[in-house]
Parts: sequence; C-alpha cells; structure tokens
Amino acid sequence: MKASFDPAARTKFTPSHRKEGKGFHKEFALVLPHTDCPGGPRANAIATLRIYWPGTVCYACLWINTEPVHTSGSGSAGGYGYCKMSAAAGEAIANAGITLSRSISGVGESAVCEAMHAIAAALGHPDALLHIAHA
Repeated sequence: MKASFDPAARTKFTPSHRKEGKGFHKEFALVLPHTDCPGGPRANAIATLRIYWPGTVCYACLWINTEPVHTSGSGSAGGYGYCKMSAAAGEAIANAGITLSRSISGVGESAVCEAMHAIAAALGHPDALLHIAHA
C-alpha cells in the first residue's frame, strides 16, 4: 500500500468525534526512536490515530505533526456488517488530506496497520515504529 499527502487538500476535523474519557478504544501511533538524547533514549510520535467507541458508532481522529506535514482529520462509521473501526479510520485519513492506494474502509484492523506504515513512508520515515495501545 502507498500513501500520498496533498498539501492543498481541504481537511476536515470534527471536534465532537473526540470522545476523551468516554469511549477510548485504541491508539495507533507512529513513533520515531531517538537513542542519542541526553538522559537516555526517547521517542516522539509523528502521527497518532485514536479510535473511540462509546456506543454503536465508531469514531477516529488522526493527527500528523512532523516537518513539513501538520494536518488532522476525523471520521465515523455506524451500521453493521463490516469493520467500523477501519471504515472510521479510512475516513479520518482521507479527511486529513492523505490518499491511500487502496481503500481500507470496512476491511479490518490489519488494513489500518498497513495504512499507518504507508503514511510513515510517505512522511519520509519508513523506519517509524507502529505502537498500538488498547483501552
């Protein structure tokens, strides 16, 4: 899978999609390790995708902060019969101005992981680690 960022794309972030404190489900973070820091090794996240699932609707919020890309996007998915997490994540990625070479909407968590790795490569950090945190 490949990802590309369009700096001219119109992004969309809906603040109500953030469900901090009620419904955090999972976080996918692209992390760059730094071993030469004073005081010991450190890491910083260049992209964070948070999944919130407070009820029947799944929400996703994506933030990217690394030079030269600073963007965000959010998405949601409801209904039944498909993977809502990957559908919400796919919408958040698209709403952040990122185009994937194939859709991840509704096809499962492994597609979300693959998309995050593609985003890391598109940002110029193919060596970024994918850290997944669960609620």
